[in-house]
This record gives sequence, structure tokens and C-alpha cells, in this order.
Amino acid sequence: MNTKNFKLIFLISFFLFFIFSGNDCASPEMEGAKLAIQQKNFPRAEENLKKELSKNPKNETAYFMLANIYVEQNRYDEFISIVNESKPTLNKHKSEIDNLVLKTWALLLNTGAKKMEENDYTSAVEFFKKSLVVNPDSEVTYRNLSIAYFGLNQKQEALSVLYNALEKHKSPEIVFDIAREHFNEAIKGGENSKSEYQEVKNIIEKSKEWNVYNKYDDDTKKTFDDILISSYFALGDTATVILMYEALLKKDPTNVIYALNHGVLLIKAEKLGEAEIQFENILKVDPNFLDAILALGEVNLKIGIKMKEVAKEKFEIASKKNKNAEMD
Repeated sequence: MNTKNFKLIFLISFFLFFIFSGNDCASPEMEGAKLAIQQKNFPRAEENLKKELSKNPKNETAYFMLANIYVEQNRYDEFISIVNESKPTLNKHKSEIDNLVLKTWALLLNTGAKKMEENDYTSAVEFFKKSLVVNPDSEVTYRNLSIAYFGLNQKQEALSVLYNALEKHKSPEIVFDIAREHFNEAIKGGENSKSEYQEVKNIIEKSKEWNVYNKYDDDTKKTFDDILISSYFALGDTATVILMYEALLKKDPTNVIYALNHGVLLIKAEKLGEAEIQFENILKVDPNFLDAILALGEVNLKIGIKMKEVAKEKFEIASKKNKNAEMD
């Protein structure tokens, strides 16, 4: 719906409202406001309605008319302010004002989305900001605003919007958006790479605390697990990565990629016997998995070298004892 059509509907609904609420327009101020609106003299109408509300602060019709005037003039801060002010008194016209809020928010959101389709991200940002004034709890608006900022290559502003949204909505989509963007920055390298990996780790771990993680489908969980493992690894926390692979392999013991990576980390941790078992298990699932064959060869070589070193050490100790015994 474009702005012109919306305003046409606004005017028609406004006049229909007058027809069915004539009994509410008894005071000179209300009659003056009605006449001013018919003449499209909105400043005069606003003045009359404010006078009416100062005399009769429970006049629901006056609130509704004033709210409509603010929408007509794109004065959204004042619009939502008068809506909030009217709430304690609303009864008969509550649904009309609620619908006006919903329609105004939807118009601004849809217009912003259309601007994004036209690659006019600057205008999209402005419409989404206005939409958030009308409905500051709208998750979809926050996410669209962040996308518009990304379209302008304003990444910090986009992330700031997502973090603000996260304070209101611990939603899987917002967590995923934040984690993905930090990870994309991290893998570019550079001096901020480690801090970006740290942000990935923080947001995903928090998502588990909020029980958000369990709301993802299996594919998204796998993506999260992979980027979390990469983040821990980049931060040098291989012990945690090993534990994560162990947990993942309990859920999916036939995942040869997880098993291979787990085995390689076990080698680095000098847990050669465990690594050998891991590679042997992989080959039971896929006997032709070349990487596992090579890894098993490597770990057997290391075990052989280790055994040789141990044997040499034992031999040297025994020789030293024999030499000492002969000297005695």
C-alpha cells in the first residue's frame, strides 16, 4: 500500500468515524476540530482538540482524532505519545486506536521493505526507524533495519540495532544474525579477528543459557556448532574444542568429519592412544577415508616414536643401575 492510498483510506475512515460518533462532538472545540479536518486545516484542528482534552481529558473521540492528525502529518513521535496518553481512558474507541497503530506501523514497515527492494537503503533506514517509533517491540522491524544498515555497509550500526533488539527478544533469528556477522568479520583476519571470535563465542554461549539454541533446526545447530568450534580453536582453547567434539560425536557417532577433527586435536594434546581409537573407528564406518588412513599412520608413527623414546629411557636407567652395581 503506498502513502497516497493510505491517506485516502485515512480520510474516508475519518469521515465515517465522524458519522457514527456525532454524539461525541457536542462541544464547540469538537465541532471546530471536525470542521477544520473537513477543510484539511490540521493545525486548527489540533489546536481545538488540545483545548477539548484540557477540558475533558477522558474524551476518547478527541484522542482518536488527534492521533489521526499526527499520522496524516507524519508526526510519529507525537502520534505514539498521544496514543499512550489515551490508553488509561480508552474503552469505546480502543479498537479504532489499536488498529490505527497497527496500520501505521505496517505502512512504514512495508514502505521500508519496498525501498530496500529498490536498493534505496538510506530511505529504508528512515522508514524502519519511524516504524520502530510506532512499534518499538517489533522484532521484524529491528531485523529489517539491521539489513538496511548492512546494505549501506554500516556494520557497527547494524550490529548495534541487533543488540538492542536482543534486549527485547531473545530470539533464535537475532542471535543467529549477530553470531554470523561477527564470524564473517573474524574469518577476514586482521587485528580485530580474535575479538570478533570472542563475540561469536559469547553470543552463542549466551544463547544456550537463554535456551535459544534448542529452538534451532538441526542444520542451523550444525552451523552454530561449527562456528563455535572454529571460534574456540582460533582463541586457542583446544581443550574445550575436544570436549565439544566428544559431545557432538555422542549425538552423531558416524560423523567422520567430526571424528577426524577430534582425532587430530587428540594428537596435538598428546593423547595418542585415544586418537588411534578414533581413527580406527572412522575406518570402520568408511574404510576408504584417505584422511583417516593417513592420520592413523601418523598417530601410529608417533606412538612408535614414543615407545622407542620410553624404551631408550628405560634402557638408560637400567644401564645406569647396572654400572652403579658393578662399581659397588
